[in-house]
Amino acid sequence: MNPKETYDGAIPSGNSAMMYNLVSLYQLTEQEEYDTLLLRQMNFMDCQAAEYPAGHSMYLLAKLLYESPPEHITVVLKEEEERERLWGKLPFLANVTVLSDSIKYPLMNEKTTYYVCKNHTCLTPTNEL
Repeated sequence: MNPKETYDGAIPSGNSAMMYNLVSLYQLTEQEEYDTLLLRQMNFMDCQAAEYPAGHSMYLLAKLLYESPPEHITVVLKEEEERERLWGKLPFLANVTVLSDSIKYPLMNEKTTYYVCKNHTCLTPTNEL
């Protein structure tokens, strides 16, 4: 018998790490396949975490990000050299997509443009992060 490890100690369990990865993949791609997989994983892990929540901190973080997703920021670069300067400026938990050229997300004022969305509601595009 090979038991599934669910307890998050100093190192998160593989089940918790996979839940976090599935949440990230679903939020970035919005593919239903990932949502189906993560809901199955959540159903399994909910029973485990209910018994001892403190021992499932990574799983609970993943569940929090699923239930309250961070903003999704799409950055359309004017010049490729700007990519390196972005990383220190972006919010920590945001889902970020960086594009160099896009028909769906055009540049505004011929400058790098930021499209910020949360819960499928988007703010007006801007040139300032």
